Amino acid sequence: MAHPLLVAAPCYTFAVDIEARAEPHKVRPPLHEKHALYHGKLAAALRNRGLEANAADDSNSRRPDGDNGWWITRNGSLGVPLDTSMISIEAVSPALDTRADWGAEIDTFWSALRAVFHMPERSDLCGSHVHVARSRVERFTLPQLKTIAYAAVVYESFVTELLLPARRESIFCKPNTQSSDYLYRVKGDPGAVARLIDSAGGEEELRNIMQSRYFSARLTLHKNELYDPSPDGRRRLPSTDILYAEVRMAAAEMDMQHHLPVNHERFNETLIE
Repeated sequence: MAHPLLVAAPCYTFAVDIEARAEPHKVRPPLHEKHALYHGKLAAALRNRGLEANAADDSNSRRPDGDNGWWITRNGSLGVPLDTSMISIEAVSPALDTRADWGAEIDTFWSALRAVFHMPERSDLCGSHVHVARSRVERFTLPQLKTIAYAAVVYESFVTELLLPARRESIFCKPNTQSSDYLYRVKGDPGAVARLIDSAGGEEELRNIMQSRYFSARLTLHKNELYDPSPDGRRRLPSTDILYAEVRMAAAEMDMQHHLPVNHERFNETLIE
């Protein structure tokens, strides 16, 4: 019988989102109108180093269907002031395999970035995160997702310790127990957390359990005419159930067939403008 350490580790697929604010080597004013130009230069530098890469243009920031290389675009959450010589950059890697030499590809990205930009500035607004999939052809099963979800909640203090102190206050890095009304109510009770997560009948329900408050807050900002009438006649923010019902009605009227990347089922590529 093989030693446990010698047993081949499972192969996972992952993608990295890298955020940065950097000054180009050659500044062409007005810089706030030239983001697409410099994103294109970075994509070209990646291609010159043997990697597939494309960049968003001024007319369309969505990743084209079938694009499986590096994707370079902007990220409005990085808050680059108009009076600076900085460019906001969001670079999304292609799907990488844990068993492959993925480190070399990441090194190549930084080499390409240095060819176009100075080293990025230190900014608490910038960060990196990783999207993980079971493989290129397999999805995580619901029981596997529940196990991951449970671990993320029970060990969230350890996960938080991995973040820089400044990032712990970011709205995008809130622990699940702070971004979910459901988890907030059972915080500190591992048994109650397990029962809550196990009650999810599907992936969508599990997502709602893990991040209900975060999505409610985001959606409220874009649909602020919604309100929950109260007995005293005052306008109040809607409850999660009311907001969710309205969102479902609006979503049913939307046709997203031609706006989603081909790999949207594996990775959640979000552009915040």
